[in-house]
Parts: sequence; C-alpha cells; structure tokens
Amino acid sequence: MSFFCILIGCCILIGTAVVFCRASLESREHADTIDDDGDGGDDEGITVSQNGTKKGRRYDKQMACMYCNKLIKLNMPRHLVRAHGSEFEVAKLLAYSNKNQKLLGFARLTDRGNFLHNCRVMESGEGELIVGRKANKEMTLREKIDAYLPCAYCCVMYLKRDLWRHAKRCRFRTADNTTAHNIVGKSRMLVRGALNQDTANVDEKFRCDILEGMRSDEVTDVVMSDDLILKYGADLYLQLGRIRAHDISQRMRQLARLLMTFRTVNQQLPDTVSLSQLLTGHNFDGVVNATRLMCNPVEEPTGRPLYSNPSIGLKLGHSLVKCCEIKKGQGIRMDCETDINEADAFLTLCTRMIGLHISQRLHMLPSSCVDITCHSSSHQLLTC
Repeated sequence: MSFFCILIGCCILIGTAVVFCRASLESREHADTIDDDGDGGDDEGITVSQNGTKKGRRYDKQMACMYCNKLIKLNMPRHLVRAHGSEFEVAKLLAYSNKNQKLLGFARLTDRGNFLHNCRVMESGEGELIVGRKANKEMTLREKIDAYLPCAYCCVMYLKRDLWRHAKRCRFRTADNTTAHNIVGKSRMLVRGALNQDTANVDEKFRCDILEGMRSDEVTDVVMSDDLILKYGADLYLQLGRIRAHDISQRMRQLARLLMTFRTVNQQLPDTVSLSQLLTGHNFDGVVNATRLMCNPVEEPTGRPLYSNPSIGLKLGHSLVKCCEIKKGQGIRMDCETDINEADAFLTLCTRMIGLHISQRLHMLPSSCVDITCHSSSHQLLTC
C-alpha cells in the first residue's frame, strides 16, 4: 500500500514540474520578440524608454534589432543567434573563441540597432527613444530630441550634460584626442549625418572648426541642409581661418534665418525652397522684403523707415552678393545656363536698384544718417 502511495506522489510531482517548465518556456518565448505594432500604446509623439520606477527597477527595457527592426525584450544576443545566425557579422561573432570578445561584439550590434531605431523615430516624430539613461522629468517632443545625443563611440544616447562623463569611460572609446569640449560636437555631426543631413562633401577642417561648434536648433538644421550656405561658409573659412569661426557661423546662420523668413512670408512656395532658388530676378523683391523684416522695422511719425537692427541688412547684402557669385561659378562649372542667368539677373538688380532698397542706405548709415534720439534712443534712422 505504501509503495503505491509513493508512486502516485512521484507522478504528481513530475506532472507539476512539467507544467511549470512548459509555462515558463511559453512566457519566455512570449517576451522574446515584440513587434513594432505593439509597443506604441496610446501615446503619440516621441517618448523615452523607462527601465526603472520609484518602487524599484523594472527589467522590461526593449532593444531594437538592426536586421528586422523588431523590439526585443532583455536578450538581444539570443534573438540575433536564433533569427539572424546566417548574417555575416553574427556568424563572425559566433566563430570567436574569446567569450569577452564575443559579448563585446553582440553589444556593438545591439547599440547599432538601437541607434538606427532612434534615427527612424527622430525622422518620423513618432515612437520611443531607446536611451542609455532616462531623464528624471517630463519633456516635450522638441525637448527630447534636443536633450539626447548619441555617444560618438558606442552610439548609445545620453543627455547632453552627461555625455562627456560617459565618453570618458565608454568601452568602445578609441585612442584619439577627443576631449569633453568637442565630444558634443562630434555627436551632433553623427546625428546630422544619420538623419540625411548631408555634409559629406564638406572639408574636414571646416566641419570640425565651424559646423561641430554651432548651436543645435532649427536655424542650424537649415544651414546643414542648404548646399549654397555651406559652400559660402567654406569659402569664408578659407579666407578668414579658424580664428574667425564665430563670425563665419553667424554669417551662415543669418542666411539661414533669411531663408526661413522668406519661407514664412511666401507660404505659397514649398518649404524645401533653397537659398539658390531665392537668388533669381523673380524673387528679388521677396528677398528684400524678408531682409527688411529681419531688420525689425519701426514706425516713425515722419514716415521715414526706422529699423531697430539695421546692421543685419548690410551684412546680408554682402553675403547675398557672394552667394550669387558662388552660384554663377557653379553654373559655369556645370555648364548650366539657367543658374548663370539667374545669378546675373539677381546681381544686376542689386547693382541698378540698390538705391531703392536696403543695401545702399545701410552703407550710408555711418556718415550721413540722423539719429532720432527724441523718439527712441535705441532706434537708428535707416534712410536719409
């Protein structure tokens, strides 16, 4: 009798163990892969992945696969081996005998997949940023994009204020002369290159001395996306050198703000209109109007135009003439008769109609213009 009782007890224990193992395996397979369609929830816009709470750490952080773009929970190396074992880079890692070297290689593939996912999120404006360390406060969409930058070595995204600290001890750091001062600049250029903001044809010294030090905002984005502004900045860099880096970047940003103002005033034109498309005889009046708006016009009882920031018009006048010369030179080099004629038309209008517009009057400011101190000490007379 006791023998049968023991046998029945053993069968019950074995059955319970089998059920537990099967349930554990099913839950682990369910957590292995999570499709992109199921990770968004009801929130819109960019959010930052969170792997911890005030009550304790949650081990639910998702990572993106660089091959299938799926979001994987916890074990990325296992997914790469099972689903993408035939890929060259994965097979190469599996052939390593050194365990640490293999783990480091899988970590690099994981970080690269997360970076590609973050680039897609920033381009589309929807999804979830995968970051190395989450922020402690809620941020708007634009703040999240501006707050995080990828490490130049591992491509993991960190807050800009913490990026230098991570870069000092990054396991993928190479033996270069990068300091905490320029690590943010290198990270910005990494993002701009990944987000189809092509600056590949720019000289490397010009990129390091000028572009990497520019403020990250909408104006700089316009600079990076406009070929003529970049060529103008590169030409100034050859003339003035690194010692005038601030002046060069400001001239480029002025042209970008002029382009943004022109787009705002002329909303019937596409948002992708470039500076080269502005430098035509047809758009001359629109460029002058946008320049006047940038000079901040002020009403004056006598009817004479006053501007609170007249010097911007003088600087833009010089810059636009040089940009016209660059456009004409490109047209001659590429044998493009359209570019040559458009540049000639704009330059002709600048020369013959200069007395009716801003440039000449700004030239006359130092010698023959009157300062209206009784009306406002901060406003200067733009015209005589």
